Amino acid sequence: MSDQKSFIFVETCKGVNGLDKVILREVRGSSAE
Repeated sequence: MSDQKSFIFVETCKGVNGLDKVILREVRGSSAE
């Protein structure tokens, strides 16, 4: 792991199809699914 402090948190939620989807979101507002 890098020593760089990044403000990224992982959010898990239920998708519309009932499967768990993990969303990685950055404080800057960019997100990836």
